[in-house]
Amino acid sequence: MIIRHTGIRISEALKLKKDCLQSDILGKNLLEVISTKNLTERYIPVNNKVKAAVQYLLDEQEKRGISESAKTLFSYRNRASKVAELKQSDARSKLIIWLSMHQLNPAITFHRFRHTLGTELLNNGMSPFEVMQYLGHESNAFDEVIR
Repeated sequence: MIIRHTGIRISEALKLKKDCLQSDILGKNLLEVISTKNLTERYIPVNNKVKAAVQYLLDEQEKRGISESAKTLFSYRNRASKVAELKQSDARSKLIIWLSMHQLNPAITFHRFRHTLGTELLNNGMSPFEVMQYLGHESNAFDEVIR
């Protein structure tokens, strides 16, 4: 839900801190994302579905008794009963399992959610430059196109 509605990279999602959800001065939800790719920080406006997903993950950590020692939203208790962070390979495997359980296309990847959101933003009137910033791109490729 978080990746689908924000377009963040899986590496960024798995590193979301427990206090990643903030409010701006108008009370709108902002998700603090730290890019593992370019080591930048950005705040993404998010809808109530993302807010509910973040709260769900926090509640689950509380139920499992790991909220005090968990550093990220995607922390869990491993087989050795230690708190660990979910790895990308495990997240991808869980997505494939979930897709097959719901009889959905198993070729869907987390990265495709990023493309889908980018397309939706463009179709709803956001400029390519704004989409680039929203998705956390810092490439100068767009600068070359508009010159």
